[in-house]
Amino acid sequence: MERHFAGNSADSIRAIARAAYGKREAAVLRDAIFELSHFRTTSEARRLLQELGPLLGELEQQATTPHDRDEGLQPPEAWLSRVQEIAREHGGNYATGPRSVYLVLLRGHRHPDGFGVYVGETGLAPEQRFWNHKNGHKSSKHVRKSGVRLLRPFFDHLEGLSPEDAKCTERELAKALAGAGFWVEGGR
Repeated sequence: MERHFAGNSADSIRAIARAAYGKREAAVLRDAIFELSHFRTTSEARRLLQELGPLLGELEQQATTPHDRDEGLQPPEAWLSRVQEIAREHGGNYATGPRSVYLVLLRGHRHPDGFGVYVGETGLAPEQRFWNHKNGHKSSKHVRKSGVRLLRPFFDHLEGLSPEDAKCTERELAKALAGAGFWVEGGR
């Protein structure tokens, strides 16, 4: 991947990303998030990743056309709705903390429908953690090889958890998704 943003400050990357969002340019926004994931874990970079990640998720969801579904590039709407429903049943009224539980769409042949979910837990912004997986840094082989995108907003309510609550929620959510017949990785 060409690094268009190398040498830019976090603020200038944010400005470029916001402009890309306004123009509906998901690829540029994705590149900006990728570049921010290389910053040292600072509160500024984390804040920007938390701001920009949901925008990318929105653009990616809007880009899913009936043609994409026909070609098997995105899971069926009923599949996504069921994952979201199960995710919403978990988490909730926890004390504020530094951890998040996140979901990644997987694409592969380990399940008849061709799609799965990775359930993870992190102290980083989920967008930064996703890019760490994709770059091979403390990564799950499942996300590195088969990860398509974060499943925002399915896990927005699972951010700001205590370490204990995050671990528990990660395990319970993975178990619930697997129990509903989904291909699930992670969730240890």
